[in-house]
Amino acid sequence: SLKTLYKHVVRYEAFLLLATLHYVAYSDLKMYSCEYCRSLQDGTQHPLPVYVDAIFHDKPTVGIINQNDFLFDYMQIETKYPQVLEQWFAKDWKFDAIRGHFLESLSSKKTFSYIDFLVVVQAVEGYGRRYLKDKVKKYKQTISTEKKSIRLTEILSTILMEYKSVDRINQQLDIHAIAQIRHYHSHLLSKRNQTATNAELTYKLTNELRILLVCCIMTYIGFSVDEINQLMNDTHNGLFLDNK
Repeated sequence: SLKTLYKHVVRYEAFLLLATLHYVAYSDLKMYSCEYCRSLQDGTQHPLPVYVDAIFHDKPTVGIINQNDFLFDYMQIETKYPQVLEQWFAKDWKFDAIRGHFLESLSSKKTFSYIDFLVVVQAVEGYGRRYLKDKVKKYKQTISTEKKSIRLTEILSTILMEYKSVDRINQQLDIHAIAQIRHYHSHLLSKRNQTATNAELTYKLTNELRILLVCCIMTYIGFSVDEINQLMNDTHNGLFLDNK
């Protein structure tokens, strides 16, 4: 159906956003059918395009995109491309919201607010709760705690250990500050402190968490930790250079 076609096209654009770290949109959408074609003099038939115009769809931004800013391109993942793309399109409701938060976190904005922080931290937290629950529970057994519920600091500690060999990850990430900021803004607490309302710190932690989120996304679609580390080291995108 046309609805399914649009869904797949938009999903693939989202994959290109992960690869290029730039918003990508199709300039035109064409379909072909053997029933709609032109017969040439030599008897061969030439399919004619049927253009599908989606007036609600954003046009691609005109400008120069530097390939050095890409996280990866096709040549770098050629052997894994079928597997990665199949997983990206897999029907998994648990991943849908995480992917949506991730895509929102890469949206180009002129300003920063605590909402941007919440989008990223909730995606990272959701990934930990949905896909690393057993590892988080195992980590809890190594620390002295009477809390039975899984806490954000425990999720972040577990994820940091997952990617301890990724050079662009800040292994000294202030997880307690992240938890304070998260709880203050997410639960709308009446008690405030300097950490929870520190805009500069919140901005810095958001960027560091975004790299963690990229790692989680790439792991989900089939990249190994070593492959993630290599791709992040090869890119010149500013998101990763700050943590070099």
